[in-house]
Amino acid sequence: GSENYLGDLMTVLIALSLILSYFSNTLSYLLSTTGDIKFPSNAVFFESMIKLALLYLLLKFLGVYGLPIAIAATSGIFIALYIWRWNRHLKLGSQQKRIIFKTTLKILLALIVATITLYKIIDAIIIHGFLEFFLFGALVCITLVVTTVLFNARIKSFFTRKISLFKTYA
Repeated sequence: GSENYLGDLMTVLIALSLILSYFSNTLSYLLSTTGDIKFPSNAVFFESMIKLALLYLLLKFLGVYGLPIAIAATSGIFIALYIWRWNRHLKLGSQQKRIIFKTTLKILLALIVATITLYKIIDAIIIHGFLEFFLFGALVCITLVVTTVLFNARIKSFFTRKISLFKTYA
């Protein structure tokens, strides 16, 4: 109920930690698909250990607000590590790096806009239960992914060109 609500800041921190954790896990799995299995496996183990230690420390010093901060910080660091390893393993050129960066930035901005829009819509209408909220969020996410992939020519061409790259290294 409302007595357990920790505020908008906590909601934003939880959302940020979930998004960064999702990207960290996805990049780890994608790195494994290129044939580099040992590095991501070890990195996931160390990420978990560091995350647990940081969760304990930040919970002790910042309280409950430290939990999503610990997850977001650890995931952000390991996202950078996975991208570095991806670049080193696949030896991407500068044009490919720019395409990946621009695509990632566009998707991140689209997620931010979708989150703000979703918040404003939910604030304007009353959603009575978790299931309604979940279905509404799922609909927004599906719409975002479909429109991003189908209507952005660079993303579509990037994914179609990279499929043969995965087959070469897998």
